[in-house]
Amino acid sequence: MMERSPAGFTGLLAAASALDLPPVEVVFAGPREHATFDDMLKVLHTDYRPNKVVLWKEDESTGDLLPLAQGKTAEKGEPTVYLCQNTTCHAPVQTGTALNKLLERPQEIRLNIFDEDKKNAQILVDEQANFMGVMGNIFQQFGIQKKPEK
Repeated sequence: MMERSPAGFTGLLAAASALDLPPVEVVFAGPREHATFDDMLKVLHTDYRPNKVVLWKEDESTGDLLPLAQGKTAEKGEPTVYLCQNTTCHAPVQTGTALNKLLERPQEIRLNIFDEDKKNAQILVDEQANFMGVMGNIFQQFGIQKKPEK
């Protein structure tokens, strides 16, 4: 079934691989309009991480609603990111470069769903059929008919 519809199974494989991954918890605190906020957000979304939880602590009420955001504040009024992964919470960072250094890369999944020999064989069949069709049209235009089989 996987060989007939490989793309249909990629979601299942991704979900199965994520089952054993510990969560990556990220809390953004501080002004969202700041340029470094966007830089850090881009770094966070560079990789596929199905197990990440991302919060933005807009104000103190966010900490009241979401315990993960409690006690997390913007340092010096600048956007600040608090990162916890593999049961370790890191010191807060304020740049995309610093966040990138802390983030552990997720496991890479490689899946070859392309059968090159099968695709090449189909291309050959298609090209031969196309060639025969073109040649048939040329023969018809010049009045050349296929000889009847005996």
